[in-house]
Amino acid sequence: MNSTILKNKATLIQRVREFFQAREVLEIHTPCITPYPVSDPHIESIALATTKPAFLRTSPESALKWLLAQKLGDIYELGPVFRAGELGDHHQPEFLMLEWYRLNFDWRMLADEVIELIHVLCDGFQPTWPTRFYSWEETLEMHLGLTLENTERSDLIPCLHTPLANDSRVLDWTREELLDYLYATQVQTRFSKECITVVYDYPHDQCALAQLNADGRTAKRFEVFIGALEVGNGYEELTDRDEQAHRFLADQEKRQMMGRPIATVDHRLLQALEMGLPPCSGVALGLERIIMAVLGAHRLSDVMALHSTDALANMPSVSTGCSGETP
Repeated sequence: MNSTILKNKATLIQRVREFFQAREVLEIHTPCITPYPVSDPHIESIALATTKPAFLRTSPESALKWLLAQKLGDIYELGPVFRAGELGDHHQPEFLMLEWYRLNFDWRMLADEVIELIHVLCDGFQPTWPTRFYSWEETLEMHLGLTLENTERSDLIPCLHTPLANDSRVLDWTREELLDYLYATQVQTRFSKECITVVYDYPHDQCALAQLNADGRTAKRFEVFIGALEVGNGYEELTDRDEQAHRFLADQEKRQMMGRPIATVDHRLLQALEMGLPPCSGVALGLERIIMAVLGAHRLSDVMALHSTDALANMPSVSTGCSGETP
């Protein structure tokens, strides 16, 4: 434990609150326990030993959207979230998430605000990194020489590093799963270490909770990277209740195919959309990843006073580095 790092972390957290106070974004605190597990196939909830279904939240998203539907206005939450099987230099089963929603913002306006916040956090600790914006497909072509429209599944196998290319399990991977794996291992790992990279216009099959663009091929989703480290995931938010219900069912089908527990549909989120989620964009940041980068630390545990016990860290592992909610 480094007392200087912990004091600097406290300073940075205070800056976050001052940043939002100056913009009149209201701080909210929602429960860490939820009756709904996460539906995203690449993330696993931690279940509690209770008489009724209860889980530690992987994100405050559902609760915050319910409050948005109550016409509360611009809001943010800074607090702990929990994910099973997350352990490594850049992963912990418990970490601080900063999530906020801005009414009548499109995704680009919100991405710009994320960059503004990172620059505020850098002041006095780290020279600000320049920012580059690329579409998802631009980065795919830049680093793998592939285009989304003209790439077949068979074109992707030669891009895999051996011995994975010869692994029989790869035969079961879909084109989308191969693209997702290659992006995580061979595209984002090549992002410039000296830059913030913002990737936008993700393929429609990675739309998560974002609206689709008019082309129907891409989504109004963006991710923010400091070097190769993913620090944020944002959407121009989906407001259509029926489309969200359809996506929940698609998540359930994918989880079943992957042999993961089937997640109960989050009725609170559907209710929020039915009441009327105002036009907005939202983003979730792994705040301690940003603090780690700003303070020059190498591991997430370096910026934590204490980190979660082995009992949590040894929960069933899940895929990391794939698309889904923010880190």
